[in-house]
Amino acid sequence: MKYEVSPSLMEKLVKLSEGFAGSDLESPVMEVAKHAYRLGDDSLMIILYPLF
Repeated sequence: MKYEVSPSLMEKLVKLSEGFAGSDLESPVMEVAKHAYRLGDDSLMIILYPLF
């Protein structure tokens, strides 16, 4: 996937993921990646997966 994460989004992701193990985060990240791949989209549009 080719998506450059902005500093502000990275900060939000870090705050949201605080306290979780890497394995806790791996599954949802893989699901989003699979969804993007199925759509034929190798660049994930963050607007499709809002954080809030």
